[in-house]
Amino acid sequence: SDLTQLKELLKNKKICALITEFPSNPLLNCHDLHELRRLADEYKFALIVDDTIGNFANVDLLSSGVADVVCTSLTKLFNGRGDAIAGSIICSEKTELGRALTEDMHLNHSEVELHDADARAIVCNSQDFLVRSGQINRTAEELADWLMTLDDVRNVYYPKFTQANQY
Repeated sequence: SDLTQLKELLKNKKICALITEFPSNPLLNCHDLHELRRLADEYKFALIVDDTIGNFANVDLLSSGVADVVCTSLTKLFNGRGDAIAGSIICSEKTELGRALTEDMHLNHSEVELHDADARAIVCNSQDFLVRSGQINRTAEELADWLMTLDDVRNVYYPKFTQANQY
């Protein structure tokens, strides 16, 4: 497995960061983030998680301290209109490395890199994000349930069907 290969790699190589999606796109695979956190602590590397597909309304990666950094696209679901391009990086206050990265960001990267028009669009468009996210969740589950009833559909890659033990 990927986790076994990572453990073998870490025995001989030093890495500064591991970047993963949670869940992955497009198959919605969910890596064992708790084991990755344990390895990050043991081998002193940053665990950076992209939560764009799951998003913060569904997956809490910061308050649990599982990720040092969470990055997400603000262009897709959060903005919801496709009229602005942006992303976010949030460093966890729950991990030592996350706190150090937060301090570094404040000291060395304080300039705003977001165009004013994009910022205004995202603030305006994201006001209904939680409502839209809930509707997306319901619609996705209904679609997955329906697809499971079709004889012509061989596989449905939806978490409750592929990794039910994690939900």
